[in-house]
Amino acid sequence: MKLALLQELSAVDDERAVSRGLMTRLHLDLPLLLGILTVAVLGLTVLYSASHMNPQLVVRQCIHVLLGLIVMFVLAQVPPHLMRSWALSLYLFGTLLLIAVLLIGSVGKGAQRWLDLGVIRFQPSELMRLAVPMMMATYFSNKPLPPRFKHMAIAILITGTPFLLIVKQPDLGTALLIAMS
Repeated sequence: MKLALLQELSAVDDERAVSRGLMTRLHLDLPLLLGILTVAVLGLTVLYSASHMNPQLVVRQCIHVLLGLIVMFVLAQVPPHLMRSWALSLYLFGTLLLIAVLLIGSVGKGAQRWLDLGVIRFQPSELMRLAVPMMMATYFSNKPLPPRFKHMAIAILITGTPFLLIVKQPDLGTALLIAMS
């Protein structure tokens, strides 16, 4: 009896170790993944209720959630040093797109936030929601702690440039989100 119980507990521990090993090999954080899935399921439930139980909207949103999870999984496989090497290019590209919005952007709902690429309309401030934190992490990754005044001034410049360009559109919500990053 005791032997069977110990074998059962050992099998459960082995399953957990395999699960942790798999999550580690896939570069996924299980608590984060469970949190994301919980929020997604709650969101789908609220959408179903708010859409007067329209299954088409829920199915479409499920597809978007699935695509988001696939993108998250693919990006989790990218080595951190490669992401650091993309940070400056992504930041500069995003900043140029923000300047382009001010010069040739299309107006939608009273704000000039969009670049009309013919096939799609694109909002560069959304790209900067990723680019600014990546750039800040890359910049501070090799700086001593506590940061010097010079490093903080450069960080304010890195964050402040897209902040001001986005405020000019106007999109204060996204600008504040970027400033807080």
